[in-house]
Amino acid sequence: MRISRAGFIFVFILTACSVAAAAEMPRLRKTAHGWQFLVDGQPFVMLGGQVNNSSGWAAALPDVWKTVDAIHANTVEIPVYWENVEATRGQYQFSEVDKIVNWGREHNLRLVLLWFGSWKNGASNYVPLWVKQDREHFPTMIDASGKWTGVISPYFHSTLDADSAAFAALLEHLKQTDGDRHTVIMLQVENETGSYGTPRDYSAEANRLFEGAVPEKLVAALGKKPGTWRQVFGAEAEEFFAAWGFSTYVGEVAAAGKKAYPLPMYANCWLALGGNFQRPGEDYPSGGPEPAMLGVWKAMAPALDAIGPDIYLSSRRDYREMMTAYRRPDNPMFIPETSYDAPAGQRLFEALGEFGTIGFSPFGLDATGWTPTGPALLAGLAASYKLLAPMTAELSQWQADGKLHAAVQDYRTDFELLHLEQYDVLVEFGRPNWGFDAGDPQVSDGRVLIAETGPAEFVLTGFNARVSFRARRGLPAPGQRKPGDGGRFFLVEEGSYQDGQWKVNRQLNGDQTDFGLNLPKDGAVYRAVLEKY
Repeated sequence: MRISRAGFIFVFILTACSVAAAAEMPRLRKTAHGWQFLVDGQPFVMLGGQVNNSSGWAAALPDVWKTVDAIHANTVEIPVYWENVEATRGQYQFSEVDKIVNWGREHNLRLVLLWFGSWKNGASNYVPLWVKQDREHFPTMIDASGKWTGVISPYFHSTLDADSAAFAALLEHLKQTDGDRHTVIMLQVENETGSYGTPRDYSAEANRLFEGAVPEKLVAALGKKPGTWRQVFGAEAEEFFAAWGFSTYVGEVAAAGKKAYPLPMYANCWLALGGNFQRPGEDYPSGGPEPAMLGVWKAMAPALDAIGPDIYLSSRRDYREMMTAYRRPDNPMFIPETSYDAPAGQRLFEALGEFGTIGFSPFGLDATGWTPTGPALLAGLAASYKLLAPMTAELSQWQADGKLHAAVQDYRTDFELLHLEQYDVLVEFGRPNWGFDAGDPQVSDGRVLIAETGPAEFVLTGFNARVSFRARRGLPAPGQRKPGDGGRFFLVEEGSYQDGQWKVNRQLNGDQTDFGLNLPKDGAVYRAVLEKY
């Protein structure tokens, strides 16, 4: 077959554009309605799972795959350990990292690597042995009684420089081995940073800094008047001091890594909110980026692209409170850790449709036996991921356009009423497939995402919910339209997204549309065209 010159040029340009898109670095983009994650130039939502703490080894990968495959995840969060990368000071080795990256490619998964460096869960157990054994050069914090702790102090450049160098070496290696593939799309810098067991470092150097003036940069960022830590922050001075130390340190580690290879980076947070007295250093790590300290972290760690809460809260109210706190104009909403059992499906839908999360990643998702990950516990999450996985690009774009909404069932919640620009949407839970009988009290996992895809067009995705529309109350009625008109279904299709295209399985009518659209217990995706208002 012969190709004309014009055809050859077209093919060349198309190929060049495809290569350019594939080579584009993963990045976060601010939109009018939140944030969007772009991977290889395309919108992407992480439907993730984080493995257990000691599963970041090649030997554990078969057990990781068993669970990841079962839940239909597209992204895996997996640790990389400083003590393994630099077992001998100044000598870096990445054999385990390479095996993990190759495994991700083999299984068509994206990876988020978790740098377990100076801190993990408010402690410092993953630093190399040569760091642990040399407190003179790599000091740990001292508590109020004068005793050494096992927590690395953030106020000494010796440890910061060593951590930064190892992290930068990791990023340089990823650039050389994965820079054109982007199997690894994001890095977590440290893990649940802060000090558990003491509210701050009471060493001589830390005390000297604490008695001095709050740095001008922080004072200006928080809109405070200059003074000492006690003068500026009063009773909360020790936690703010700790937050300044930890955020500055983590920010510099992130900056060193980005200088080598500028992948998106974030920090996660062990939250203060929970069934405890909420005292820093006692009930949660002091100085971490929990809501009250977010301003400090944003000011002192600008190299971080996001700060994400690890949400292990059973109350929907509390869960929403934390999502609200971290969804800020200067911070993408991202949930890097959460629970995987019920009601994970509802929390996922709410995080996507109402809070614009770029990713959702329950913790402990492997079959090593450390966490109970049987099919029954994972059923809700697995069904949700399976339904949403083919349409993450569409979900991300609907988020960016401000056109994605959610309604979820909670304890003793029978319905939710959403008010969109042109329509009121009634979402009822546990309704029968047809008719107006009472809801099924055994149903408690109803959830639906509603995307506005046109002036009178919607895509509905979900489980165990009935959705009905009416023209929004209060809008002037055109002509002789009766109250309640403007929401009838003109066309309903059941189908799925495949490579960005809507594929129709069947059309629905009769009992399937006369009483509203019922999303079944096994889940479905519908495209609905309504009578225009």
